[in-house]
Amino acid sequence: MKYIASSKGVVVGEVFECLNSGGDRAAVLLGGNSVSNLYVPDIYHGDEFTGVGIGNGSFWKGRVTLFGYSGATATGEVDLGSLAALGSSAVPPEQDRIKALLSSILTSDTLWAKLSGDTGISTPAGTLGLPLQGIGVYGERGLGKLGAVSLNQLKFRDGFVGLPLTASNFEISLLNPGADAANVQVFAYKGDGSLLASGSVSIGGGELWKGPFDSLFDSALDLSSASHIEIVSDVDLYGFEVIYEESRMEMLPMLK
Repeated sequence: MKYIASSKGVVVGEVFECLNSGGDRAAVLLGGNSVSNLYVPDIYHGDEFTGVGIGNGSFWKGRVTLFGYSGATATGEVDLGSLAALGSSAVPPEQDRIKALLSSILTSDTLWAKLSGDTGISTPAGTLGLPLQGIGVYGERGLGKLGAVSLNQLKFRDGFVGLPLTASNFEISLLNPGADAANVQVFAYKGDGSLLASGSVSIGGGELWKGPFDSLFDSALDLSSASHIEIVSDVDLYGFEVIYEESRMEMLPMLK
């Protein structure tokens, strides 16, 4: 794992390239606070896959545990091993980073996952969590599609999604990992900023909502002139948008 520090604000990105001949590339904007729990809102299975890369965002060492869920029901728990402290050399069995193919580790009914870091250090408030930095990598094996997103940038309560002018497929994934249901208000806007339509949806505790953006609204509404939508929730959500073309794939977190 690489640690980048600057006395001034910088913008850092990373580019991934599919190993298939003529395969896709994925670019991800790095950033977001290190947190002890990272959420993967959607797990692909079958010909598609979901993988993660996890690094230690602190100067403590600790362990990382993977939890899989189908709705609010746990589907599995896997110890992914220990991470060396940031800036130190990993002494086996410690690792300087963790790579895991969730689609192979977790059962096929798993819809979303949580990655939890633990330092093992006891405090009066409980065990101290291990701050993590992570990237989710998605793709399709046969066609070489590849997309990536920073897991540290997915949390939001008020987020915006830009709508592509042309795309064969466009989906939004919204995860509510908490116990309480999320009451979500959605607003579609025209390019000039004027309100076009509004709607609402409820996402149960531990549930994943996934679908095209227009299914968030009444099916009778004409949203062809919409340029972007706003999603407002009364509890924390984790989400991203996915844009598919025949051989390409792009992923973006909610704009906040």
